[in-house]
Amino acid sequence: MFKGMEYVYEVYKERSFSKAAKNLFISQPSLSAAIKKTESELGFEIFDRSTKPIGLTEFGIAYIKAIEKILEIQECFGNYLNDLSDLQAGQISIGGTNLFTSYILPPIISIF
Repeated sequence: MFKGMEYVYEVYKERSFSKAAKNLFISQPSLSAAIKKTESELGFEIFDRSTKPIGLTEFGIAYIKAIEKILEIQECFGNYLNDLSDLQAGQISIGGTNLFTSYILPPIISIF
């Protein structure tokens, strides 16, 4: 359903097929064909091509909102992965005797 969302979102941001194609490093006819294919698979037009600059249809507005949510989720998960790989997120389990966990561990943890 969201195959080719990068193309759709780039056209939305640029409000132009030619500028979006240039940013995506593909030809404008290829981009137009990809967008048309996405629209035919969905059964609705995303862009209102009768306006200058290009606008969104009612369906297109909902589709762009969904794309933005997907991109936000991807960004949040990417941030989580970076934090995890930098050891800034995750869980740690520490075990020890009562003496260790009561008297020795708290100052160490407060420094950490």
